[in-house]
Amino acid sequence: MKNFVFALIAMLAPVAALAAEVDTRGLPGIYCEKPEALLYQEKDMNDFLDVTIVADHQEVNDFASSGDDSPRSRAVVRVQNSLGVTEVFAALLSGRGHSRKEMCESKPLRLEFVDPKISEEIKAQLAKINIKPSDQNYLLRFHSALMAIDEKRAMTPKSASQGFFATLGDDIKIVTHCGPNSPGLDYADEKTQNDRVRGEYYLYKILNTLKMPVEAARGAHFTYLNPDGRSEFAYLDPQGKTTHQRPGFFREPRKSTASRCGLSSKDPKTPFRNHPDTLDQIRFLNNFIWNSDWGVQGHNVSGFWDKNGNSVFVAYDFDLSDIFVGEAREIFPLDDKAKEIALSKYTLKHRAQIQTLLDLAILEPATRKQFDHWFKSEIARIEKLVSP
Repeated sequence: MKNFVFALIAMLAPVAALAAEVDTRGLPGIYCEKPEALLYQEKDMNDFLDVTIVADHQEVNDFASSGDDSPRSRAVVRVQNSLGVTEVFAALLSGRGHSRKEMCESKPLRLEFVDPKISEEIKAQLAKINIKPSDQNYLLRFHSALMAIDEKRAMTPKSASQGFFATLGDDIKIVTHCGPNSPGLDYADEKTQNDRVRGEYYLYKILNTLKMPVEAARGAHFTYLNPDGRSEFAYLDPQGKTTHQRPGFFREPRKSTASRCGLSSKDPKTPFRNHPDTLDQIRFLNNFIWNSDWGVQGHNVSGFWDKNGNSVFVAYDFDLSDIFVGEAREIFPLDDKAKEIALSKYTLKHRAQIQTLLDLAILEPATRKQFDHWFKSEIARIEKLVSP
C-alpha cells in the first residue's frame, strides 16, 4: 500500500500547478479541502478508472424498475488505475435513484463493501489455478466462488479497510448511462448518452475547483458482465465496432464529504436552523451551471451540520443542467446582493482554471459547443454583476 501511495503522489505532482489556491478568508459560506481517499487521487479529470462489475445485472435493473428497492446482488468488482494498480474484491450491487430509477433502462447503482476476508479467501483458492486477475475468466470464477459463501456473511456490508475505497464508509454510489430503451428519454442514441454522463461528471469537476460544498466525483469506464460472461449494455460505436465500456462516475460518500468540509453527517437533534451563508452558496453554484433541478427540501442536496448545529447543504446531481439544452431558462438571484458579488468575484478568479478544464474535456462537438456557450455567457453575466 505504501508503494501505491508514493506512486500516486509522484504521478500527481505535475498537476499541482493547475490547482492554484485562491484565498477564501472573509468570503461567505463553507469551503472544503480535496478528498483524501485514494479513489479521488488522479492525474487529471480524464484519468478514468477501468472498472468491471460481474453481477446479475438483469436482476438488479429489472427489479429496480418495479419502484421497489432493488435487492442486493452479489458482485465482483475489478478496479484498475492508469498506473496499472489493480484491485479485485467482493461486493453487493443494487439499483437506486428516483426519477432515473423509474425512467432508465440502466439504473444508477449502489456498491456496498463486504468483509475483505471473503475476497482474500477466494483469491487464495484462485491462486492454485494458473489464471490472472486481468483475465475475464478469473472474475467469473471469483463470482462463482462468492455465490457459495454463507448468505449472512456474504450479504453483510462492512467498510473497506484498504485500497481505493478505504475510509469511505460502507457503500458508494455510481452514476451510469441511462440506456437506449428508456421510456421518455429524449436523447436515446448511445453517443449522446455517453456524452451526457461525461458532461455531468465534468460539471462536478468544475464546481470542485471553487471548493464550495459540492460532492466530489471520480470518473470511470465501466464494463458490466453477467455471471455467464455475457456483456450487459454493449453497443456498436459509430465505426460499427462492439464497445463494452460505458462512461460513469463514482459519487462521494457522505463520510468523505463531511470530513473534508469540516461538517457532521449526524443530526445533532437541535432546533432546525440554516447556516447563514451555505444556502446562498448552493443557489449561486446552481445558477452558475444553469441548474434549477434542486430544492432545499432535499431535492438534489444533501443535509449536513456544522459544529454549531446549523444545517448545511451540499450540492449534487447536475444531469438536467440547462447547459445541455443551450440556454439558461431560470436564474434565481441571491437575496443578499453583497454576497452574490463576493462569490462572483471569487469565481472570476478561477476563470483560467475552469477554462483549462473545459479545454481538457472529452466531449462531442455539439456538447462542446454547448459548454463553450455556457461559459462565455455565464462569465459575461457575473462580470456585469460585479461591475460598478
